[in-house]
Amino acid sequence: LTAPQLAAYDYFIRWMKELSSPSAAKCSHSTPCPSNGELPDLTLVTDASRSGGGFLILRGSVEGGSETGLADLPMLCADGFRWSRVQRHYHSNRRELLSLVVGLRACADLVCHYFTNSKDSSAC
Repeated sequence: LTAPQLAAYDYFIRWMKELSSPSAAKCSHSTPCPSNGELPDLTLVTDASRSGGGFLILRGSVEGGSETGLADLPMLCADGFRWSRVQRHYHSNRRELLSLVVGLRACADLVCHYFTNSKDSSAC
């Protein structure tokens, strides 16, 4: 190995030791997707800027649609993207709507996936 490769390998090994040490946070293997046949509440958060947009799909909801408490909800899906040269010049409301459409499509895919893998797959 070259010196930079050896340094990267050494760093990786130290990082793995740190992650697997007894003092590291406990590992959780629970899933945010329920298996009781009920579709959970979903929260879609979108945002757009001059350079791009993005969305988060969270499991659960917060009282009154407030942004406080969103960080406590488990994330099911997220994506960020850059605008094309033409889209960058769209009005800010149009860019926000585009982010919303992309997020809603992902939400629809998630719900369809949920129903496809549940007992009653005729819903999608």
